[in-house]
Amino acid sequence: MTGSRERWNRPLKVAMAGSGLVLAVLAAFMTWSMATASGHDERGPRFCQRNPVKDYLAAVKQVVPLHEVPVSRKLPFAPQGLLVYAYPESPLVGRGAVGFGIADEAVNWPRHLDWIVSASLSRVSAKGRVLKVIRRKTRRIGTRRLNINENLGPRFAVPGAPAYYRVDISFKTFRGDVLGTYAEYSRVMKPRFDVDMRINDSVVEPGQVLRARLENLGTEPVLAELDVSVEKREGPEWRSVARVNNRGRVVDARAFVYGGYAGRCFAYRIPRDAGEGEYRITERLRRYLIEDEGEGWGKGAAFRVRAQPSGD
Repeated sequence: MTGSRERWNRPLKVAMAGSGLVLAVLAAFMTWSMATASGHDERGPRFCQRNPVKDYLAAVKQVVPLHEVPVSRKLPFAPQGLLVYAYPESPLVGRGAVGFGIADEAVNWPRHLDWIVSASLSRVSAKGRVLKVIRRKTRRIGTRRLNINENLGPRFAVPGAPAYYRVDISFKTFRGDVLGTYAEYSRVMKPRFDVDMRINDSVVEPGQVLRARLENLGTEPVLAELDVSVEKREGPEWRSVARVNNRGRVVDARAFVYGGYAGRCFAYRIPRDAGEGEYRITERLRRYLIEDEGEGWGKGAAFRVRAQPSGD
């Protein structure tokens, strides 16, 4: 793992071709929206909304629960649109930073916070017992105009050896009144690759919506395409029949799928004239921590199209 790869632990980045790997700024606080439901198929919402797909902190949270930041990232005392989130929200692979982020949905809008933000980093056991308080820091935040790149949240550098950490954060007014206290676990893990393409049904009929997405059950991030290909088996060969675009207007875009999370959810409506047979839906990806992979490879899932039953 090279030093330049240590920066992957940002919740969401999209890469665009042009000058090498250009990271489009989509706000570090957007991990929670990586899997969005599309369409109205009755199985779609359940299939697309489950994210993360594997919680690497579930065991320690169960033993010693913490008062975590709300899932909405909205604190009761914070101005509307100001978000606070745990960082990173996926396993940290190699050395990096853990802590909290503070971001603003209203970019460059003056915020009169007048907060004293204090935080501490502790190393804990796999059962949540505090082994050592490593470092503390305090910051005063008055009136600020936040932008999407700015990090006001406290973060602490940690080494790359596997370990569990806990970060506690408190918010006070300049007068010393306590506004709220929260804590989050973080975990540094060894890289492990385990990615698969999942679909919501293995047998479909013409007119039905098939949904598919990558699920990263490993720890290391992958860089995935934002469109998928649909192919049909014809004898020993696979023939391309469709491409499903989930990139919007961004040309040659890719997105990170982090450890424990699912990627974008694709919806493909089976054409009314689709013939019976075996099909597969595939999304290409790269292992971000591995150099010189060429064009990467595809992860796919097979499904069958069967004829609709007659009305007789």
